[in-house]
Amino acid sequence: MAADNSPKRASKATVNRGKAYDSDKLKRVVEAAKQRAIATGKPHLAAAVQEIWLVSLHDERLTDLLEALLTQTATPEQTLVFQDYVRDAKMHLQMVQATTKLSLSGADGQ
Repeated sequence: MAADNSPKRASKATVNRGKAYDSDKLKRVVEAAKQRAIATGKPHLAAAVQEIWLVSLHDERLTDLLEALLTQTATPEQTLVFQDYVRDAKMHLQMVQATTKLSLSGADGQ
């Protein structure tokens, strides 16, 4: 049987080729991290982790940062950078949520 070189298969490729965590493994780790965040009452953290992962699919610097954290080889500076990403993602999600609420309340005529 010939190799599957279909566009669907190729679109799965991300900037993390050749890394310890391929895209499927990274996705599983992110899903587990989200579940832990939800279980500990931190749904905003779960949403932030999801957003960071989505950005990492197209941002090699962030992909490298995630891998360093997951392999426990992150420097203190990398840890601080990641914390900044989490904070920024949470703020972005809060702004989106507030905008959505405003849009919905405007649609109700309130």
